[in-house]
Amino acid sequence: MSCRAEETEGSRVHLLRPWLNVARPGNLFHEAVPLLVGASLVTASGNFPWLRFLTLAAIGLTIQPAVRYLNDPSDYYRGIDQPGRLKAYHALNQGLDLTLVRRVGLVCLAISMALCVWVSLQVDWRLLLVAGAIAFFAVTYAGGPWPYGSRALGELAQFVWWGLLPTVLVVYVLGGRVGFSAWIAGCALGAMFTTFQLANNQRDVETDRVGGKITLPQLIGGSATRRLFAVLMVVPYLLLVTLVIRQSNPLVLLPLLSIPFAGAAIRDFWKARTPADFALLFPMIARANLGFGLLLALGLWIHWR
Repeated sequence: MSCRAEETEGSRVHLLRPWLNVARPGNLFHEAVPLLVGASLVTASGNFPWLRFLTLAAIGLTIQPAVRYLNDPSDYYRGIDQPGRLKAYHALNQGLDLTLVRRVGLVCLAISMALCVWVSLQVDWRLLLVAGAIAFFAVTYAGGPWPYGSRALGELAQFVWWGLLPTVLVVYVLGGRVGFSAWIAGCALGAMFTTFQLANNQRDVETDRVGGKITLPQLIGGSATRRLFAVLMVVPYLLLVTLVIRQSNPLVLLPLLSIPFAGAAIRDFWKARTPADFALLFPMIARANLGFGLLLALGLWIHWR
C-alpha cells in the first residue's frame, strides 16, 4: 500500500510540475514583499486584520499564475514566442496545451477577482474600480488588440502593478488610510522590481525584435539600458533616507545590508551578454530584490513593536 501511495504521490507531482514551472513560483516574492512591507507600515496593534491580510496573500498567489498562464498563449499566437525562441519555462516547452493553459489562467484570474470583490465590499466600494483595472491590465499585457507589454511599457507595468500599487493597496486595506511613507516604500519596491523586467528584456532583445515585440532596451540601446539598471538599483536605497525621516526609525536603514547583492547585480548586468550570463544574473537580482524588501519590512515591523 505504501508503494502505491508513493507512486500516486509521485504521479501527482509529475503532473503539477509543468504548471508550477510556467507559473514560476520562485518569483512569488514580487507578491510577498509588498504585502509584508505594507503590513509593517500599518501601525494598528492588537487588532491586526488577519483575515484581510490572508485574503490579500491569496490574491497574490492567484494573480501571478493568472498572468503567466495568460501571457504564454498570447505571446505564442502573436509570433513573439516560436519554436527555437521558446524559454525553458514556456508552456509549450513544458508539454502543456495552450488552450487549456489560457483557461486555467482565466480561472485563476476569476478567483483573484472574486477575492478582490470581497475585500472591496469589506473596505471601500471604490476598490472595485481598482480590481477591474487589475483584471483589464492583466489580460491586455500580452493579449487584446494593443498588448502594452509589447509596446515598451513592460518596465512601467512592473513598477506600478508589482511594486507601487500593491504596497499602497495593502496599507489602505489593512490600515484604512495611506500616508506618504506608503508611496515612498511602494516607489522603492517598484524601482527594485523593475530591474527584473529590464534584465529580462535586455536578455531577449534580439529574439523580441525578430518576433515584433518592442521593448525599452530596443529603444534606448544597451549602454543606456545598463545605466538605467544601475539607477533603478540605487534609487531604492536613496529613498530610505526619506523613510527614515518620515518614520523617525533608523531601523528602516536595515536594507543597506543588501547593498552587496545590488552591487553584484549591477556589475554582472554590465557584463552580461549571453544567455548563460543572464542565467547567473537573475538569481543575484532576486537576492537584491528579496533582501531589500524583507529587511525593509523587518525594520518597519520592529519599530512598531
